[in-house]
Amino acid sequence: MRRFGYTGDARFFGIRFPIKLAPTPVIITNLDAHRFERAEALLVRRYLPAGVDALELGGSLGVVSSVILSCRPRRLISYEAVPDLAKIAREVVGLNHPLADYCLENRAVGGSGVHEVSFVWSAGTPLAGAAGAPASSGQACLRVPAEDLPTIITKHKLSPGTWLVSDVEGMEFELLLNQGAAFAIFDGIIMECHSGNFAGAERDQTFAESLLKGLGFRLRQRIGPVICMTR
Repeated sequence: MRRFGYTGDARFFGIRFPIKLAPTPVIITNLDAHRFERAEALLVRRYLPAGVDALELGGSLGVVSSVILSCRPRRLISYEAVPDLAKIAREVVGLNHPLADYCLENRAVGGSGVHEVSFVWSAGTPLAGAAGAPASSGQACLRVPAEDLPTIITKHKLSPGTWLVSDVEGMEFELLLNQGAAFAIFDGIIMECHSGNFAGAERDQTFAESLLKGLGFRLRQRIGPVICMTR
């Protein structure tokens, strides 16, 4: 439609995203084509129950947050490390769900007892930041306040039955390996599983799924690197 002169807001599964907020033109193209975080959105719409508490790690631009809120959870707690993205997320959620019980924390999720992390980020590739990664040309190294998963759960009084939606660029392996006891409160998990070298070890989706199975979850559906697992 844009090639024929349409200049209005992007629409993504019923979510309105103002084009003035997009960090790059590619993001608008992907929203228009329903490619942006499509797997997460589909699994959230398919499996997230109404009336539950939801915790989102990696709130990004607020698009998936808005999809979560469209499923009518009791409340949504979202964590986003990059200040520029957190600002956009608040605007997008405020536009689409102004009355929702929604809290966005501009913090990273970190290792056990960690209160601050080094976060590498670039405005040119705004959705590809990662905690603890070495900076390359054109990237900024941000110092970001952080909380580990047990702290997040206690701080926000999350209780058994909560659902987790997570896209944390490889930090999922730190959470699963070293903070696994905190997963006891979750009834369901929608998680993007990354592949690569994290903390000196090669990790992949198969490994993430096996760790979740060991924590009592079973696979419901897999769409590319994104999985939904429930009790």
